Amino acid sequence: MKAWLSNLPRDKADIVLLLLAAAMVLAPHALHLPPWLSAASAALLLWRAVITVRGRRQPSLAVLAPLALLGIAGVYASYGSVLGRDPGVAMLALLLALKSLEMHGRRDIFVFVFLSFFLLLANFFHTQGILSAAWMLATVIVLLAALLSAQYGAVQPSLAQRLKLLGRMLALAVPLSAVMFLAVPRLDGPLWGAGPEDAQARTGLSDSMQPGAIASLALSSEPVFTARFSTPTPPQDQLYWRGVVLGDFDGATWTRRGAGRAPASDSRIDIALEGQPSQYEVTLQASGQRRIFALDVPRSIERLPGNPYVVSSALEVLTVQPITSTVRYRVSSQPRYRLQAGLSAVQQQPWLALPAGSNPRSVAWARALRGHGTHALAPADAVAAVLDHFRRAPFRYTLQPPLLGKHGVDDFLFRTQAGFCEHYAGSFVVLMRAMGIPARVVTGYQGGLRNGTDNSVSVRQSDAHAWSEVWLAGRGWVRIDPTGAVAPLRTERNLDAALPPPASPLT
Repeated sequence: MKAWLSNLPRDKADIVLLLLAAAMVLAPHALHLPPWLSAASAALLLWRAVITVRGRRQPSLAVLAPLALLGIAGVYASYGSVLGRDPGVAMLALLLALKSLEMHGRRDIFVFVFLSFFLLLANFFHTQGILSAAWMLATVIVLLAALLSAQYGAVQPSLAQRLKLLGRMLALAVPLSAVMFLAVPRLDGPLWGAGPEDAQARTGLSDSMQPGAIASLALSSEPVFTARFSTPTPPQDQLYWRGVVLGDFDGATWTRRGAGRAPASDSRIDIALEGQPSQYEVTLQASGQRRIFALDVPRSIERLPGNPYVVSSALEVLTVQPITSTVRYRVSSQPRYRLQAGLSAVQQQPWLALPAGSNPRSVAWARALRGHGTHALAPADAVAAVLDHFRRAPFRYTLQPPLLGKHGVDDFLFRTQAGFCEHYAGSFVVLMRAMGIPARVVTGYQGGLRNGTDNSVSVRQSDAHAWSEVWLAGRGWVRIDPTGAVAPLRTERNLDAALPPPASPLT
């Protein structure tokens, strides 16, 4: 490489070195960017390298402008926006690749180098491991070598001499860096401020769910509540702590029906309880929210002094005022029940709605799977067929699923097949509704850390979970957890048991 660069004219060698540095900057982002964008960026850099080596003219604005617009449209199609962290990084990668075709003078080179540094820093959004740090250090050296080359006039030292000079400059900077590392106070959060994910991880579940929402909570060990049982503790796979019921879907985000309106109590809930109840006391940490958690399904919950609660028809328990201090309440829950077994066709309709034109491949596949007329699968058989598909297809349970496009359910079911509980619960409900079976998403917590000495279960944000409920005639709302079809250890044991071993920092 060194000999090949030395044989090139000085201006061409500088540009090739700069393109090499840009390729090193973009390489780690290829693991997180849409494949088309990584391929397009590589093609643009290669195009500029060919232009440089062969002495061709750079493309005009009439060529670059349509490419830029096409790239922006592609980013929007992949992310549904050009704003935000991930779309912003994608836009920077596109800008860097296009800028390589528009470098005419020293000023353009400086812009290109500093944009590369900024994009290199953005790689810390995804990984901060030793191997990735070593790669980034090597990239910094190449970038600085390219920047140093632009500072010389007509005569400049050889590449080896420039690298030696760069090494001496970095050696002089090391003592200052060490002093700053030891002397400058470290902040609790990132310099760019806490993002939406951080805010959610502190406050817990919200009234909406989209891919990544619950996975972000799973990274937090913050305690949510402790339940101390006076009756035998239910098995781990029955510890479903009910929180929010989501029924409205816009193609990307699930939201609570009636979100934004004051909760209204429903005293006419059709529920039949069977068997022996579980009795326990909950110590709920302050959350700033109005949500009370109880095992599926609560039959009675002790009233909170000065902060009454209401119960929705979907058995969500919401206080009137936000919970700003630790509270305790006694609960009686019934593990065996029939909830709203007699819903009319009109009452079922809101739980069947799907946005027009959204996820067409998933809708078509679900309808074909169930069939029509006398050959149509019964609802219970249709549920079993979809769960069997989750078991047999190569689905993966992961905290770091690939990014999804405009039709997220289509992408998840037929392209990426990797996701967290919200991916499986949300896509399962879409398939059920496409089959004409009423369904909804429930978010809350599943499992918890059991303490045999005092018969208690401690639940943390990392136990956040999403599952599904389907309505079956004569049985009412039935809990279906599609995550269990892919990662049964998640519900039988805990999250750590279900996830694969950590990968290398560069994977």
